[in-house]
This record gives sequence, C-alpha cells and structure tokens, in this order.
Amino acid sequence: MCDSVHDFVCDQGEMKMSIYTEYDYLTKKYKEMQERYESILQEKERLFNVTQPKAMRYDSDRVDGGDPQNKFDAYLMAKEEKNIDGRLQEAWIILEDRRQLLKVKEEELKDSKDLYDKIYKLHYLEKQNGYKIARKIHYSVSQVYKIIARMDKMRQNETKKGV
Repeated sequence: MCDSVHDFVCDQGEMKMSIYTEYDYLTKKYKEMQERYESILQEKERLFNVTQPKAMRYDSDRVDGGDPQNKFDAYLMAKEEKNIDGRLQEAWIILEDRRQLLKVKEEELKDSKDLYDKIYKLHYLEKQNGYKIARKIHYSVSQVYKIIARMDKMRQNETKKGV
C-alpha cells in the first residue's frame, strides 16, 4: 500500500491518485463530452439550416423551376441516416452522469483533510490567491506557491501521459 496520498507510483506498481488529480481528470473528461455534445448539436443545426429559405439575390437572373425534392424530407432522411437524435441522447446521458460524478468528487474534495486537496480547492475552485490560502492553512506564501507549482507540474505530466 502507498505511504502517502501524494505518491503516484507505489512499491507494488499500482497507481494511487489523490482527490484533486481525480477531480481534475473528471473535469477534463466532462469538458471533452461537452464538446462532443456541442459538435453533434452543430451538425444537426447545419442539416436543418439547409431546409430554411434563402434570401433573394438581385444580382442574378430569375430562373423558374427548382429542386423537385422537398428539402425537409431530405433533412429528415439525413438526420435518420446519421442517427443524430440517438447520438444526442447518448451524449446527453453520459454528460449528465459525468456532471453528477463531478459534483460527488467536488464534495469529496471539499471534505478532504489533505493539504494538496485543500490548496487545490482554495486556488482552483474558490479562485483565491496565495496570500489568502497561506493565511487559511498557516503556511508561508512562498510554500503555497511552491505547492501550487508542484501541483501544476504533476497535472501537466498526467496530461502528457494521457492518464
């Protein structure tokens, strides 16, 4: 078993993540899913915009006739073919699950007694500067900033590894 909460690699080779790293990882995954959901919505909007009437052009000659195909039917067929509504529903369910998991992890982070978790909560969630954090946890300002820098470095290393 690991000796410290801050150990990432244990003697037995197992990984142990502190609460703030788990919260950071879940936040990243939530944002990725949010981007996926938004891209599906934009795709649906682009398909729908094809059905809307366009503005009249005065610089070209008027041509009678037109597309015999109904634009809205084409939209419905393309929407069914790409399964947009199913993908939207699936993405929404995953997004809601991740939102709930993020809330639970945030509560766990707020209740944590670990120093790194406290500093993460104060600095990143409550947006407090090093001076206010130092007063609350009874550390010097330079120590607080060194811990924040160490946390940032660990977060960057995890991003590079793709944990």
